[in-house]
Amino acid sequence: MWKWKTKQSNLNFEVSFVWQVLAILFIIIYSTPAFIAVIFPLAVFYYFIQVCLLKLTSFFEKSLAYTAFLPFSSGFTSLHLVS
Repeated sequence: MWKWKTKQSNLNFEVSFVWQVLAILFIIIYSTPAFIAVIFPLAVFYYFIQVCLLKLTSFFEKSLAYTAFLPFSSGFTSLHLVS
C-alpha cells in the first residue's frame, strides 16, 4: 500500500524548510553584513516589480481584445468547422 503524506507532515516539512532558510540567511548576514545592504533593496525592487506586473496582468485580462483572442493564445481543445 502507498503511504500518503498527511497535511500535518506536509506542514512540518514546510515549517522545517522555512527555519532552514532563515538559519542560512542569518548565517550569511552575520558573516557578511554587506549582504543585507544588497539583498534588501533588491527584495523591495522585486516586490514592486511583481505588484506592477500583477496590475498590468489584471488590466489586460479585462481587455476586450484579450478575451476575444484568448482561444488563440491558449490553444484550441477541439476544432469547430463552420459551414
